[in-house]
Amino acid sequence: FGSRPGPGPRGERGEPPAMRVLVKCGDVKLEVPCGAGKQHMRWLALVVASRMQREQYPHAFRVPQRVKTGDGHVFRPRDVVCEKIKDGGEVIVELRKGATVPEEEEDSREWLEEAY
Repeated sequence: FGSRPGPGPRGERGEPPAMRVLVKCGDVKLEVPCGAGKQHMRWLALVVASRMQREQYPHAFRVPQRVKTGDGHVFRPRDVVCEKIKDGGEVIVELRKGATVPEEEEDSREWLEEAY
């Protein structure tokens, strides 16, 4: 009789389509699917760090240092992705280069302490 309707602008089960965030990390640009976007910024940063580690294997895993906008606004680690970034929005994830945080980078130290 009737054919079953295919998925439209919403997902197969009626949920909204997955949110995507464009991330620049160093010289690499990544597209990160975020589902409904209810995760924290620290989750986004860890996903990017993990993907970068796979891209640059056998280099060591680098801990995320901060997530920020192109104009320098730094997000808090527990900011919710969908509340701060629009679908298709762009952010920068910075990864820590060494084992310690330099003294002059107090904002990095605060981000790390709040995130982990």
